[in-house]
This record gives sequence, structure tokens and C-alpha cells, in this order.
Amino acid sequence: MLPVRGVTTGVAVLLAFAGVASQPEVLRAHAAPAPAVQLTAGEVTLDAATGEGEAAGGVRLTDGRTTAVAARARLARRAGLAVLSGGARVVAPQGTLAAREITVAFTRQTITRIVARGEAILDAQDLRLRAPGITIVPAREEVTADGGVALVVPPDVTATGQRFVYRRAAGEMVLDGDARVVTRDGSVTGTRVEADRRVRRARVSGPVRAVWGQLAVESQMALLDHQAQVAVFTGQVRAADPHRRLATERLVVWYTHRRLLAEGPTHIVVEPAP
Repeated sequence: MLPVRGVTTGVAVLLAFAGVASQPEVLRAHAAPAPAVQLTAGEVTLDAATGEGEAAGGVRLTDGRTTAVAARARLARRAGLAVLSGGARVVAPQGTLAAREITVAFTRQTITRIVARGEAILDAQDLRLRAPGITIVPAREEVTADGGVALVVPPDVTATGQRFVYRRAAGEMVLDGDARVVTRDGSVTGTRVEADRRVRRARVSGPVRAVWGQLAVESQMALLDHQAQVAVFTGQVRAADPHRRLATERLVVWYTHRRLLAEGPTHIVVEPAP
């Protein structure tokens, strides 16, 4: 192992780490042009033959758009990986990501993938995401999370599920596995929620259950328009409030006004006044 110390030297070490060269004399060539991805640290220990090593003390890995920092890192040149721990954090166009451990994959030119494990939190302008694991693919503007996802979308939406996919450029969100979405008006649960953040609409796959105040609705599918505050339920629709119960093929609900429109064959039972 070849120990190299100092921030300036740390950048030179990355020339070998990124695969430009692996000879000790190149490590000392500080005048060589720096690659697009740069690593700096207070202390770097690197095997010149394999590129395996460690960095400690103000570790910083960046490609100019995405920057990862931590107290220490394990380095693997051939795999193109750096595993960061100790206050590990990544600042990227997708937001700020923190976790107990963050694995950064990269080429000479760019950071290609970021995988955060252990109480991972992503804070972005358009959402806040918590999960045991969060992955960012910068080139695709894609964020995925798995294993007990908790999501906050301003101004008033919270959601939980088992897996989450967010394609930031397209504004598309998918939440799978016991998905539950809550707003100030009520809640909707289903097996899968597919949302378009740009137009604030969502499709919920069933079985679906929605609750707004005293109104409860069950169906196989639901289309929600949060901007218009209307929901359309289809497939074995059942609805109930303290005054009536109904079964129908298609039900339109203006949930803030508690207005209902049943379409198709409909059976209604009016509950007697107490």
C-alpha cells in the first residue's frame, strides 16, 4: 500500500484511482491534468497496483455537478466505487442525500449512481423522502427507494409504501406495496399509486379504499385529480356515509363538497334517521 497525504496529493491519487495510470511515479506528477471526477481527502492510502485503498479526513468526491462528502471512504478503482461513511452526504441536482453509508459509482468523467443505505433521507425542493435504501441515477434524473418508504410532497401530501420511483424530469411518481396517500382532505390506499406531479393527478390500483370525513369508498380502481378535488372510482364500487350506502359501477366524488354522482346500475340503501 502506498500512503499519500494532503488535499493536493489526494487529487493526484485519483488519477490512478480513476484508471488513468497505476504507477507510483504518476501519483507524484501533480502537473498532470485532473480528471472530471476528483477525490480529495486529508489522508489517502492507496495500492498503486490494484487501486484499492482508503481515504480519511474530509473526504470529498465530485464530478462538478454531484458532490459526496464523508469522514472516510473505502476505494475500489477497478469497480469504480467509493463507499463513504461517517456523516456521509451527497449534494446533487436531485437534492441532498444522507445515510449511514453511501456507495458512489463513477467513471473517469462522471458519477453514475448513488446508493444510500441505513436511515437514508433525501431532501429536495419538491419532496422529502425517507427509506432504508435510496438510489439516485443522475443521468436519468431518477430516484428509487425501497423497504418502508415515507414521503412528503408539499404542500399537503404524505405517503407510505414499500417501493418508490420518481422520474424527476417527467414529474412521474410510482408508489408500490400497501401504498397510502394522505392529504388534508382524507386518505386513499391501494396496491399501487401512479402520479403525475405536474398536473397533480394519480391513478390508484386496487383494491382501493378512500376515506374523506364520514364518507368511505371501496373500488378496484380510482383516478384522482387533486387540483379539481374530484375522484372517479370504477369496478365493484361501494360507498357509505351515515345516511346511505350504495353499490354502483362508476362513482364520481367531489370530496371537498361531499357530492356524489353514481353512473350505471346503482343500488342505494338510505339509513333511517336515529
